[in-house]
Amino acid sequence: RFAIDPREQLQAQKWGRAHGLELLGSAHSHPTSAPVPSDTDLELTVAPALVVIQGPAGELRAWWLGDGVDTSVQELPFRRSDR
Repeated sequence: RFAIDPREQLQAQKWGRAHGLELLGSAHSHPTSAPVPSDTDLELTVAPALVVIQGPAGELRAWWLGDGVDTSVQELPFRRSDR
């Protein structure tokens, strides 16, 4: 498991706001399992949130974790851009 330094997260949010962007979620890897939200991901993610997960072969998949009335986990279309 890992933890994001809260100061770094706040700096990222401030940088995004200064550039007209909004932080929607996080990205991480599952080096030994499929790139789908694990039980731990679902337990520890503050929804609603976008989660991008990289699997062991480098494949990327995106997920929307709903909250409130809509607690669904929905896979989103994802296209990697090399911009």
